[in-house]
Parts: sequence; C-alpha cells; structure tokens
Amino acid sequence: MTENKRIPEGFQVDYANYAQDFDALRRIREVVFVQEQRVPREIELDEADPQCAHVIARDLSGVPIGTGRLMPDGRIGRMAVLGEWRSRGVGGVLLQRLIELARMRGLSRVHLHAQIDAQRFYAAHGFDVCGEGFREANIAHVPMQLALLPMIHPTATHSETLHAFRDEGSIQEAVLECLQLARHSVDLLRHRLDAPLAKATVVDTLRRLAISGVRARIRILLHEPDAALRDAHPLVPLLQRLPSAFAIREIDDAADREDRAEMTLNDRQGLVWRANRALTEAQASTHAPGRRAQLAETFEQKWERALPCVRLRALSGL
Repeated sequence: MTENKRIPEGFQVDYANYAQDFDALRRIREVVFVQEQRVPREIELDEADPQCAHVIARDLSGVPIGTGRLMPDGRIGRMAVLGEWRSRGVGGVLLQRLIELARMRGLSRVHLHAQIDAQRFYAAHGFDVCGEGFREANIAHVPMQLALLPMIHPTATHSETLHAFRDEGSIQEAVLECLQLARHSVDLLRHRLDAPLAKATVVDTLRRLAISGVRARIRILLHEPDAALRDAHPLVPLLQRLPSAFAIREIDDAADREDRAEMTLNDRQGLVWRANRALTEAQASTHAPGRRAQLAETFEQKWERALPCVRLRALSGL
C-alpha cells in the first residue's frame, strides 16, 4: 500500500492490497450491500472484483470503515461506508482516490451507476448524468460520468492540465495565484473565512478585484459565516467598505452542509479544488475550462440553495 495520509477527522484512506485486504473489503460491503440494501450476495461479489483496484478507509485505530473500487474500463463501483461514518467526508475521499488512480492510469473518463439517493453526492464531485435511469439489484440507478484531465507534477508547465498538490503551503500559493489571475470575479466556497484568506496578499488581491469596475463580483459561500465576526477577520472591513462587490451566502441545505469540499474559481478558467477541507490534497489549474465548468455548475447549485447572510446583510450588500 501507499504511505498513509492522516486526516484530522479520524480516518485515513489507502490503496488496498486485494489479497491482504480482501476480508476487510468484504466485511464492509457485506454490511452495506447485503445486509442493509438486500443485494444478493452472489451479485455483490462478482468475477471482476480481483481485476479491480480497490481503496479502503480505516479509522485511526485501523478498523476498516469504507471502500470502493475502480474497474479496468474506468467504472467506479462498490462505494460503501459504514453507517456511523457517513456524512463525515469518508465517501468523498474514497471517490477522489479512485479518480486520482484513474488519472494515473491515463484514463480519459470515469463512469458509474449511481443509486438515486447518491446522485447529488456524485454531482457535487463533477459527475454528469449520461443516460436513462434503470434498476439494478432492485435499486433505482442512473448512469453518470466524469471527464478527466491528465495529471502532472506541479513544477511542469502545462496550462491545460490539473496539478496535484499535497502540502498546505503549495495549496495556498495556488489559491493566491488563482485570485491574482482573475480579471473581475471569483467564487469561493469555504467552511469559514479562515487564516489563509486573512493574509495581506489575499486581502489586497480581493480589494483590487472589488474595485476593478462594474463587472467586479466576489461571491463567498460559507458554512460558518459568523466566525468572520468572532475572529475579527481582516476581510470584514473590506466587506463593509465595498458591499456592492461582495455577496455572501450561508449554506443551509442538509446535503450541502455534509459536503466538505472547498473551491476557488476565477473568471479566466482557473481553479483550486479540494475534496475535503481536512485533507491536505488539492487540484489546481490556471486554465482548465472543462473542469472549471463542472465546478462552476456545482457552485451555482449550492449558491441557489444557500441563504443570504442576514446577520452579515450590512456587510455583503444583500
């Protein structure tokens, strides 16, 4: 297996060794699919399983809590997380490990059969419906797919490629670059206005955007907007002085609140995206129109479901 990546939320995700981890993978899937969803055992364990690449999530004591697999043709499946660990970001990290693996294998897309109840989860990660709904193991499904860009080392120069970053310093540098390259507008999805957004270089960059003209637009979508006031965040005075350029909304939808992704999008096809704010991993590009469009659609959907920050109304101009 690869080196473990510790995550503050209390779990870690690794690529699985099928022979060594078989029993653990089967136990998770037995509980989720066979016991909870009443999928016949002979369907759940198929002949393709040994040919697939698997990922496994464990809590920090080593107990298996989730799994998923990638078939050679790019189909993702057998995504399963034990009940007590759901809505804690495990599924999102499992999915991103499988997408990362597909990129490393040079696949141009991944696809899956999403259970109807999980369709919004996959849509939040950029997947689009690509066919008619159907029933499988007596459960309603819909086919979905995600187009992939190749992944290269971040020191390489390739403006059409997603770069993978695995340390916080590089991630924040990518965020700053994304903001600095913007012409007039940016969209930010965050848990709260945090310390990286309090840096003078970031505040100055957002100030420049806010006074860039009539097209200036800075939208900030937050899980915890009140923290900005409690922490006396340096952006607050800027929001007060330039309310016409800033719009702030608070995430209210239950499913959106469970999503721990963060994103930064600019108006020049640039992006920085991390699947889980607790995970020191991100993807970034200065010019990735396809992926940026997928993320922008997700942001718009979350924005429409969010509520204006009544408590910050005077700050945001809403």
